[in-house]
Amino acid sequence: SLEIGGVAVHPDDPDIIFVGTGEYPGSGGTGVYRTTNGGLNWKLMPLSPTPVSVSKMLIPPWGHSFVFAATNEGIFRSTDTGETWKRVSMSPTSDLATSTTGGFMLAGLQNFTTARSTNLGESWKTDWDLQNGLPEEVVGRISVAISPSDSARAYIQVGDREKDKVYVVLKSTNAGLFWWSGIITPPVTALSGGKTNYLGQQGTNN
Repeated sequence: SLEIGGVAVHPDDPDIIFVGTGEYPGSGGTGVYRTTNGGLNWKLMPLSPTPVSVSKMLIPPWGHSFVFAATNEGIFRSTDTGETWKRVSMSPTSDLATSTTGGFMLAGLQNFTTARSTNLGESWKTDWDLQNGLPEEVVGRISVAISPSDSARAYIQVGDREKDKVYVVLKSTNAGLFWWSGIITPPVTALSGGKTNYLGQQGTNN
């Protein structure tokens, strides 16, 4: 069976669905597919180079003709509901998030750092300051989130690929310009069974 790494359903037309194949950060995928008839037929999207693993498919709330694919080949962007695609970042990307307006987008770069965009995902700037503050031998998957009620507030979760656990969770209150260096983790009472390792031994994959 074909592994699926990301799915996005069009908010205005549920018959339009995008599926990214290949579970990130592995391989085995054959690219990104689109259906316009609720899954009866699928068409391979013209992403080049074709990614073999996809971590996220995203249709942003600020523009329903836009589609993003976060993949092992970087970030791909479509502005016409998947008819054409442009590779806007070449860095292997483990996660993707957007503010409600698109004025701030955030990407997790696998085993590395983050990147941010302030122009609806057209271009991306790598956060070298954050990268310099993270131990290269430890950093695994980086997951990202932006608050829907406050576009300046964002969070990143850095997986520890050595110990298969969370290395750190960081918070920004200025749209990713600076990250608070304190460790933030959910209280034990909020975790299933009182587990402190809420990644469940998946510091690389989750």
